[in-house]
Amino acid sequence: MPGPTNQAVIILNKESLAPIDAAGGELNFGFSSVFIRAHKSDAAVGSVPSDKPVEEDITSELETPERPEMDGYMSDASSLTRDLRKLWQTGDLEVTSDIASDDEDANLTVVEVNLQINLHHCKAASAALMLRLAGGGADIALIQEPWVVCGTVSGLGSPDYKLFVSNAQGNIRTSILARKHLNAFMLHNFSNEDNTAVSLELQPAPVRLLACYMAYDQEGPFPEDITQSLISDCELNRIGLIVGFDANAHHTQWGSSNINARGELLLDYLLSTNLEIINRGNDPTFIIKDRKEVIDMTLVSHPLSNFTEWKVSDEHSFSDHRYNEFVLNLKPPKPLQFTNLRKTNWSKYQTLLRKAIPENAPEGPHAEARLHDLIKTFTTASACKASFPVSRPKGSKKPPWWTHNLNNLRKISRTLFNQAKTSNLVEAWIKYKLQLAEYKKEIRRAKRSSWHSFCSEIESTTEAARLRKILSKSAPTLGYLKRDNDTWTLSSEESLEALLTKHFPGCSQHDIRNQQNSSEVRLNPSLYSSHNINWAINSFKPFKSPGPDGIAPAHLQHAGNIAINWLQAIFTEVLWTGQIPEPWRHSKVVFIPKAGRLPISP
Repeated sequence: MPGPTNQAVIILNKESLAPIDAAGGELNFGFSSVFIRAHKSDAAVGSVPSDKPVEEDITSELETPERPEMDGYMSDASSLTRDLRKLWQTGDLEVTSDIASDDEDANLTVVEVNLQINLHHCKAASAALMLRLAGGGADIALIQEPWVVCGTVSGLGSPDYKLFVSNAQGNIRTSILARKHLNAFMLHNFSNEDNTAVSLELQPAPVRLLACYMAYDQEGPFPEDITQSLISDCELNRIGLIVGFDANAHHTQWGSSNINARGELLLDYLLSTNLEIINRGNDPTFIIKDRKEVIDMTLVSHPLSNFTEWKVSDEHSFSDHRYNEFVLNLKPPKPLQFTNLRKTNWSKYQTLLRKAIPENAPEGPHAEARLHDLIKTFTTASACKASFPVSRPKGSKKPPWWTHNLNNLRKISRTLFNQAKTSNLVEAWIKYKLQLAEYKKEIRRAKRSSWHSFCSEIESTTEAARLRKILSKSAPTLGYLKRDNDTWTLSSEESLEALLTKHFPGCSQHDIRNQQNSSEVRLNPSLYSSHNINWAINSFKPFKSPGPDGIAPAHLQHAGNIAINWLQAIFTEVLWTGQIPEPWRHSKVVFIPKAGRLPISP
């Protein structure tokens, strides 16, 4: 057809398909005629990032095809863009996540870029990894040869990530980092010093992760028995598996320049499993001054065929290994939202509370129904969230010890590494090594200075006691549990059931109502006097954790006389009716593992 042709992607809901079909696919939005063909969604439902305007997302999809698939695109890109914007701004164009699709893939979202890296026991490489993660660099990192001090993995602590390390005794050579909003749990039965296995509970099925290091001088089975056990278990239970290998083995199948005996043995084993090698190309994953080779591998099982990318990153890792990046289309849980009571607008809270309920509870005959109404009304009003800022966990962009000088030294080191890698001259490598040594020293100075500053700011006894408790013993790594019959749980839900069975044996429901109360208790007003209630409310610290109803001591303290009067009426009804209010019978149980103990059994 004559004239320029352009293609637009318009997001429609199910109700829009019927009139489009009736019109033969030809619609007129007042600016030109557009022919529309409906396709199944091949993207994640609701996957438009919250920080990206929907208008920007719509117009960014405009593109010019080499050859239109059908006639009908009669508007140029600029006019089509303008009219789409106009439709969006006037509300005539509705963008909805209710998109008709029979594809299971339409329910998938993207787990961000995942990393695999051998840190070579290097402090600078650990710092570079944490800087990358702090900038939103990855959801998961499979790590070999982390920096270890006195038998403890160091340099990988972050408020935004969970660190998984085996509790095995010996030289720890693997670990895994996963974002805290991901439901990840340690697999102790498949982990040791050279293998760290984690279960990632996603929808609709879990996925297991394995960071594996195979030493160049390893003897015995190849790979070792515990690695083979995990792979076999995943095959048996049809569970997806992602493996990050530092294999120290050469084979052209994963991009190496040659083949050695270890490579032959490893390939023979992999051919007997359902694992696939997803390495692409022959870009070296290991670089030193006189050698470049591919010895790092990423493997996935057949059920996980939805990888969209694998590559060796050009970013300098400050290790002799390079970052392997890959993207996997899965559905992780949504990050939890929370309310920060310390940032509450208490003046607004008091105003809203006075509008919601009167200062004194309404009068009425003593009855169970009145008690229920009092509890419901007071709880709803007191837990009003309109004055609470709702937010999601946000990580800091840089660790607290990061300085401007470190930033400059890091840039210089990266430049010298790139020059040495390109020229491959001995002098260039020596210059880079000297600069890297200076960078490591400055990291050590900055961390020590930051630690001294942190300790000097501790003033209260509570903070000092908490710090002493943290430093006294190493924190355990939570994972699946071993039952009394020597079987292991396969999910977090099964682990919780095992804990409840162990610590609350024989639990059952009982009718706790007791209509026979003594008149002395009912008629003793001193038990629930205003003075006693006020004393009880203020005896708590304001921000003690609330129960299931969401009411913290700070709510009651800022509610003032309203809280005192309503609680007095509620306690009066409790004593008269002999009823414990149903919401008060619910509790939140949190199992806290003891530090220094291996948390593998309930």
